[in-house]
Amino acid sequence: MPGVGVADSAEEAVTYIMSLSRDVLEERLVRAYVEAGAEMVGFLDPEAGGPGAAPPLGHRESDT
Repeated sequence: MPGVGVADSAEEAVTYIMSLSRDVLEERLVRAYVEAGAEMVGFLDPEAGGPGAAPPLGHRESDT
């Protein structure tokens, strides 16, 4: 996160999350989350150029 003055890496993030989970989580899933997380937030966040947040659960277009 160089934009906020924090030096880290995907590997450090995976190691940290795995240590918190006491190895209950599957490392491959944690790695996928870490590697795709920024892209996912960018997609959902309209300020990052994405279409906006997903509608609330249970929301239907016909409800509007």
